[in-house]
Parts: sequence; C-alpha cells; structure tokens
Amino acid sequence: MIFLIKPRLTYFMKEDGNVMYIQADNGDVHQKKQILRFIDNVRVTQDDKLLTGKLLIYDGTPKTMTMPDGAELTSAGIEGTCNHLVWYLNEKRIETTGDVLMHLNSAEPDRNIVPPRIETLPLDSATESGQENSPGRHTGN
Repeated sequence: MIFLIKPRLTYFMKEDGNVMYIQADNGDVHQKKQILRFIDNVRVTQDDKLLTGKLLIYDGTPKTMTMPDGAELTSAGIEGTCNHLVWYLNEKRIETTGDVLMHLNSAEPDRNIVPPRIETLPLDSATESGQENSPGRHTGN
C-alpha cells in the first residue's frame, strides 16, 4: 500500500473525452486491488459539477467511485446531499441511498436543465446486498 499526502487525480472519460479532477487531504493506493482511497476534504470536479465528502473509494475493476460516508453535489442545475453515493463511471449513473435530498435550481428560467440520472435505493438495500462489508468500506473508526 502506498500512502499519499494531498493526492490529485485527473480522470479522463474514454467515451466523451470529459475530464474529472479528484483531490483530497490524504489517500492511499492498493495497486494490486486497483483501489484508490481519497480521505478528508474530498473534492471531485467535472465541468460545472462539484462533489464533496469525507471519503471516496475508486475501484478500477468495475470503474466505480463510492462515497460511503455521505456526499454533497452542486452544479448549475441541482444541489443535493445523501448518506451514501456510488457513481458508475462507465454507465454515467449515480446511485444514492439514505436521507437523500435534492433541490433543482431554476435561477435561469429559460435554461433547459436536465438533471443527472440519479437512482435512490431504500436504506436497507446496501445491507441486504452485502455492500456493508465490501472491501475498502470506511466505517469512521
């Protein structure tokens, strides 16, 4: 395992050429498992979107970014919070669970805003599917 101080990652989306920037106060790399963890003051930016939280786990095998300790999302058209977030990068899909709150911003009434595809699951889904014991799950202890 490699420990990182002030890690920064630039992630290039293959399909559309978009670029995502990830940074945090600390992190670690598990090369054989293809897992990167960004810890404390995590910031993910892509175009006008900002995603923040305490912990982000990037799993290179299924190409997912998980924020198990909650997340805040801000963009030109939407703001929201949740207790748990999984971003399926290949599918361009965000799945949220637990205390999900979303607010559409309509500051520009004539602008056509299409919110991202977001799916919410019941709070029990994570435990029923066995995700609570998934590798890299940070419990805050």
